[in-house]
Amino acid sequence: MHYISIILSIACLLIGQNSFCDAVITLFFRDYPAVQEDHAQTLHATLGSSKKFARHQIEKIAEHNLRAGIFATYAGYVHASDVKGQLTFPRKHTQPFLYVIVTSKIVPILMIQNTIHHWEIAPGAPYAVYTFERKKDEETKHYFWDVQQLPALKDKVIPLESLVIFAQPDHLYIPTGITLTKNNPNLILPDIYVKKGFNLIKNSLYVLNINQYLGQTNRHYQTKPTSYQMQTNG
Repeated sequence: MHYISIILSIACLLIGQNSFCDAVITLFFRDYPAVQEDHAQTLHATLGSSKKFARHQIEKIAEHNLRAGIFATYAGYVHASDVKGQLTFPRKHTQPFLYVIVTSKIVPILMIQNTIHHWEIAPGAPYAVYTFERKKDEETKHYFWDVQQLPALKDKVIPLESLVIFAQPDHLYIPTGITLTKNNPNLILPDIYVKKGFNLIKNSLYVLNINQYLGQTNRHYQTKPTSYQMQTNG
C-alpha cells in the first residue's frame, strides 16, 4: 500500500506539471474599425500627383496585414503574432491576472554579466499599462475579464506578470471594462485592435537589439473546441 501511495503521488504530480505546461496565454490582434472617407475625395487626394499616388500604394502594401508580425515578450520568451493575428505564450504564472504593457523600447537591468534582475521602460519611451484580471460574478456565476488602464508603473519597472507588446501606445487600442470569458487554465485575453500607422519594421528591428536576452521556443499547439493544447520544445 505504501508503494501504491508513492506511485499515485508521483502520477498526480506529473499530471499537474503537464497540465500547467499545456496552459497558454493567448490573444488576437484585430484591425481597428475606421470610417472610410468619401470615395471621390479619397481619389482626389491620392491621384492629385504621382508622388502622392506612389506613397499611397506603398502604404497600402505595408498595411496589408497589420495583425501579423507584432512582437511581444512574456516570462523571458519573445514571439510574434501569426497571419491571423494570434499571439500565444506558454503560461508561466498561476494567478488569473496579467499586466499588458505597450511600449516601443525596454531595457534589461543586469546583475552579473547576462543575468537579468528585471526589465524597465527605456528612458524617454512612451508607454501604456493595463491590468487584465479574470473575475467571477457571484450572482450570475459567469467569469469575465476586468481590464483597467493604470496611470504609470512605479519607477518604470516592468512586473514579472507582464506581457509587453512592442508598439507605440497610440497605435494600439485596448478596450477597458468587462468582457465575458470562461474559467479554464488558459488565459484567453480580450481582443486588441491595431490602428493604421503601426510601424512593423521599426518595432521588429528593435527586437533584434534585445533578442539575446530573450528565449525562443519551438511551439506546437492545437486548437480544440474549448481549449488550446501546446507542447514547448526548447
